[in-house]
Amino acid sequence: MELIHNHIEHIALFIFLLSWLGYSTFVHCYRHLPGNLYSIMRQHRVEWMKNSIMRDNRAADVMNMGNLMRSIGIFASGAIIIVGALMPLFRHTESLRSFLNDLPFITYQTIEELQFKLSLLAVIFIHAFFKFTWSLRQYQYASILLLARNHAKKLDKKALADAEANAAIICNAARHFSMGIKSFYFGIAVLSWFVNSYLFIAITVLIVTVLIRREFFSKALNIIANE
Repeated sequence: MELIHNHIEHIALFIFLLSWLGYSTFVHCYRHLPGNLYSIMRQHRVEWMKNSIMRDNRAADVMNMGNLMRSIGIFASGAIIIVGALMPLFRHTESLRSFLNDLPFITYQTIEELQFKLSLLAVIFIHAFFKFTWSLRQYQYASILLLARNHAKKLDKKALADAEANAAIICNAARHFSMGIKSFYFGIAVLSWFVNSYLFIAITVLIVTVLIRREFFSKALNIIANE
C-alpha cells in the first residue's frame, strides 16, 4: 500500500509540473500568432502609446499606469505575506501532520512529505513575488519613457518607433504579471495536494482547463477581438 501511495504521489507531481510547464510553453509560443488575447491586447497597447505621444497632457496616461502598478503591488504583497505565513509551519510539521491525518478523506502523510509540499508552495509564491516585482519595475520604466517622449504633432517614423517601444515594455510587464497570477492558480492546486493526490491531479487539470478557456475561448476575448 505504501508503494502504491508513493507512486501516486510521484505521478501527481509529474502531472502538475508537466501541466504548468506545458501550458506556459504553449502560451509563450502561441502568443506570437494573431487572434489570441496577448496579440490583440498588444495592438491596443500600441494604439494607447500612439495616442499618448500625440497628447500634450499625459496626466490620464500616468494615472492609468499608476492604477496598474497599484494592483500589481497588492498581489506582490499578498505573495510575500503567504510565504511569511508558510515559514512557521516548518517548525510545527508534526502538529500539522496530526491535524491533517485526523481529518476524513485525508491520505496519510509523513513529515517529509508535508515539508516537501510546504517547500513547493513557498517556491511557487516566491516565484510569483519575483514576477510581480519585475512587472512592477517594467511599468515604472514605461512610465518614465512615457513622460520622457517629446510631444509629437504627427506620427512620423520616430514617434511610431517610440510608441512601439513603450508598448513593448508594457506588454512584457503585463506578461510577467500574468505569470504571477498563474502561480497563484497553481498554488491553489498544490493546496489540494495536502488532502490527497487524486484531488491534486483533478484540481491541476481543472485549473489548466480554466486557464486555456479564459486565454483562448473566453467571452472577454471575443468582445475584445470583435471591436
